[in-house]
Amino acid sequence: MKTLLFVPLLWGIRAVDTKPIASNEREMAVSFVKAIHEADFNKQEILEAYFSNGTNKEDDSIQIKRKELIGMVLESVHQKIAPKDLRTFQYVPYEKLPKEEQNLLHKQKHDERVFCVKSNNETLLNLLIKDKKILSFITMDKGGTRFWVML
Repeated sequence: MKTLLFVPLLWGIRAVDTKPIASNEREMAVSFVKAIHEADFNKQEILEAYFSNGTNKEDDSIQIKRKELIGMVLESVHQKIAPKDLRTFQYVPYEKLPKEEQNLLHKQKHDERVFCVKSNNETLLNLLIKDKKILSFITMDKGGTRFWVML
C-alpha cells in the first residue's frame, strides 16, 4: 500500500515542473533560442526563465522599463529567427570563432560565456551568459566593433 501511494506522489512532483533545466551554458543558449523561435512564444515566461531580476537597488519603474525593453527586443529577434530552420542553427563559443569574426569588445571573465548563434554562415544573435542567466543578447556596432548593451 505504501508503494502505491509513493508512485502517484512522485508523478505529481514531476508534473509540476516540466521546463527543461540547462546543465550548461550551451544547452541554456539552445533552450533560449528555441523558446524565442516558437510561433507562440511567451515573453513573460522567457523573462522569468532566462533573465535575472536586476538589482535590489533598482526601483519598480526601472524594472518595468527594463522588462519592456527586453520584450521589444525579444519580439524583434523572434521575427528574425522564426522563418529559419532550427536544425541549421549553430551555437559557436566566441573563442572558437575565426579571428575575423571576433568583433565583440569583450574581455570574457572566467564565469561568463559568449555564444554566437549562426545559421548558414549568418550571425543571428550573440549571447552573453553568466550563472545560467542571459546578461545580454543586444549588441551595437560602432566602427566595426560590437559593444554589449547590458540588460
